[in-house]
Amino acid sequence: MTPCCRSRRPTATSARIAGPSVAHFEVDGEPVSLALYDTGHPGYFLPFRDRTSGSETYGAGRYLDIEPSDDGTATIDFNEAYNPFCAYNDAYACPLPPPENWLQVRIEAGERLPSSG
Repeated sequence: MTPCCRSRRPTATSARIAGPSVAHFEVDGEPVSLALYDTGHPGYFLPFRDRTSGSETYGAGRYLDIEPSDDGTATIDFNEAYNPFCAYNDAYACPLPPPENWLQVRIEAGERLPSSG
């Protein structure tokens, strides 16, 4: 991953995980909920799209790997958002974020569009 393609912003937030698969938190004062997916290993997989998808970030969305705490919360650090393999190679098929994970806010952190140079 090239440093030129990432944007660091203060966007880590604590989220309460309701049941095994939904995180509830706020982004810029807007309440949001995102579905988390069990990977069969410790932690969750979080695919999402936001208002930067397709213009500043990969159009199909980005991913996060989430490690929950013992108290039922998790830190969702969008600085760690990464592009799926299919952003770099058409030979890969990647899962798309479900509609409930399409955020109506901008996440201006994490991996950006791959550079062509």
